[in-house]
Amino acid sequence: MYILLYNPKSKNKKSFKILTKIITYFDNRNMQYDHKNLLLIQDYQDFFDSIKTDQKLVVIGGDGTFSTFMNNISNIDVKNDIYFYPAGTGNDFVKNLNSDYNIKMFNGIDNLQKVKADLPIVVHNNDERHFINGIGLGFDGEVAKTVNTSKMKNTFSYLTTAIKTIFSFETFNIEVTVDKEKVKLKNVWLIAIQNGKFFGGGMMICPKASLSDEKLDICVVHSLSKMKFLRLLPSVFSGNHLKHHQYIYYNQGSKISVVLDTPKCGQIDGDLLNETTEITASLKKKFFDIF
Repeated sequence: MYILLYNPKSKNKKSFKILTKIITYFDNRNMQYDHKNLLLIQDYQDFFDSIKTDQKLVVIGGDGTFSTFMNNISNIDVKNDIYFYPAGTGNDFVKNLNSDYNIKMFNGIDNLQKVKADLPIVVHNNDERHFINGIGLGFDGEVAKTVNTSKMKNTFSYLTTAIKTIFSFETFNIEVTVDKEKVKLKNVWLIAIQNGKFFGGGMMICPKASLSDEKLDICVVHSLSKMKFLRLLPSVFSGNHLKHHQYIYYNQGSKISVVLDTPKCGQIDGDLLNETTEITASLKKKFFDIF
């Protein structure tokens, strides 16, 4: 039996539309299911205690819904199989689970591949939370702040906002520590710490990143003029920006810390991060079998 978990407040009510399609799919095949509004689950431990371990969960939503769900179950010994069905704008998490992902319509949960994924922790401003995709600081944070308040939220709106932000953005200096290796970088545009390669609706700021390699990836873009940064930006879609070694710092490790000389805002899985001058990300020794 499947339990369909959906977020009715997802953008454009897309998760509810997907829920309707899945229900039709199950009804046509006489499959057993139940459905529940994620916003009505007040205690996740009680929820898992109330269901059988052989019941399969289908979480319907976008990256924000998935990130919130993973945070809510991070301290629970989950024995149920968990499926994620994308109903967001960028759907980067599902793309990170399967880079060949391209679902036009619901065609059966049993066709999805089982993948093992890490669940990293980020600490900032004395706050701690888990993330699934990645963290962006600096330029990415400024763009996310604008995009999240706009009526249209997609890759096109991200790019148009990014171009406008370039001409008002002020670069900053940082010190990065990846495990025991330290480096100082000047005139930094953006910092991306990724668990998976995709962010922002398909861009590959950390193209070597993998959800299951027990590493976090960091990419720092620095020492660029505004026009050079503008010309470099499109290459993020293919990952070719890594060829520009003089402007790109790239590394991998189990623990990454960044200290900024100027407070900057950011984003974690698309959720806005208040201005901070220090952030640390590390892998938790726990893995989820996700379908």
